[in-house]
Amino acid sequence: MKSARAAAFRALHPDFRPLGDFIEEATVTVRPADEPEKLWPVYGVNNRIGVVLSHHQPGAEFNAPYKHIERDWFFHNPTRANVGSLGRVPEVPPDALTSPEYQVWRIRHGLLPDFVEILIRLPFFLDLVECHRVGAVKERLFVENLKEIPIPLLSEAEQRGIVERWRKEQTKVITARQRADVNHEQSRDAFNVALGIEDTGRAITAKAFCLRWQEVGRWSVGYIRKASAGLVPISDCFPVVRLADVVSDLVNGWSPQCFERPAELDEWGVLKLGAVSFGEFDENENKALPTNMQSISELEIQVGDVLISRANVARLVGACAVVRQTRPRLLLCDKIFRAVFRPDSPVDPEFLAEVLKIPHLRRQIECAITGSSATMQNITKEALLDLRFPLPSLPEQRELVERVAAARAEIVRERAEADRLAAAIAAETEALLLGTRRIEN
Repeated sequence: MKSARAAAFRALHPDFRPLGDFIEEATVTVRPADEPEKLWPVYGVNNRIGVVLSHHQPGAEFNAPYKHIERDWFFHNPTRANVGSLGRVPEVPPDALTSPEYQVWRIRHGLLPDFVEILIRLPFFLDLVECHRVGAVKERLFVENLKEIPIPLLSEAEQRGIVERWRKEQTKVITARQRADVNHEQSRDAFNVALGIEDTGRAITAKAFCLRWQEVGRWSVGYIRKASAGLVPISDCFPVVRLADVVSDLVNGWSPQCFERPAELDEWGVLKLGAVSFGEFDENENKALPTNMQSISELEIQVGDVLISRANVARLVGACAVVRQTRPRLLLCDKIFRAVFRPDSPVDPEFLAEVLKIPHLRRQIECAITGSSATMQNITKEALLDLRFPLPSLPEQRELVERVAAARAEIVRERAEADRLAAAIAAETEALLLGTRRIEN
């Protein structure tokens, strides 16, 4: 099917020429291990930003040759090029490197780097990348496959015209996204101020420090720094409570060990971690549940539940979301807590979900995270229940939540507008290149 799509595209555009007529592979290998004391800049590529500095690495830690890169060269991730992991190399140091797995190439003649940078972002080009990948198990795009992709033959003046138009529209996109980011920061700051929280943005070093006996094993300079960073001054506008004061329990999710007597429950599903990772509940993040298990009602997710991520990468531990709608018979997974509220609880679920996102609470969560794995860290129920935050009255909580919801709706609208502008200029540029719209001077 992919071969047929590629053939159909070539038949529709007989005047297009293979990209290989204009580019060449640029594989220049370097052995960083030959200079073990040197810190080498290593660059990566992703589908959001393009080429970015990944990290600096001592030569002694390299176990293979890496590839040299230079400004205005290009490289891509061979397994993710179809989703846009291609990029142009910006201004980089003379010793810049990238992974030996990445495919590096450069322009020989006939194409402007600015134009190629736009070309590799367009939907039709990424579709052709998908058509030209090879491999039986894990498909890859090598430079030789990339060179087969047909592209329009444009004069330098035509390429410059497209680049100028693209830059003009991208300025609007960037402005819209920056405006949304500023409004997000202002909304967060306004929420802090309304709660009487003074966020200094820096660590407050304690003159004296003590530990609970059970925490002695975690003693370290790093632990003290994190603990001190969590001690952000709170004004006396509202009483400060612990999470344990407003919920009766945090219920952990499903795991096979929870059940002894099997029963047929074909319609059940279980959430995945992504359901709450970004602060909004997503019921589409779920997987099928084994049919042999016992129903436990406290694990069934209900509208109004507050879900808190127990284990994830560090920046997402403690992520919180409110369930606003869900299909029936959906269970928690074993890495998400569900907050159980007392009948007389003084906290609104929507307010709790918002307050757990503010920097003051995030510092407390970061201080309590455990686990040595870089990809999966944890927070205990006891640490979450010990989180402290100011608690206004229920009417004041609901008023604050309404303000946050209104601000967030505006931010969503602004980001959607930025996405619409980006999609519009991409569609316009693609139409110009494919010949469905005339290129004007």
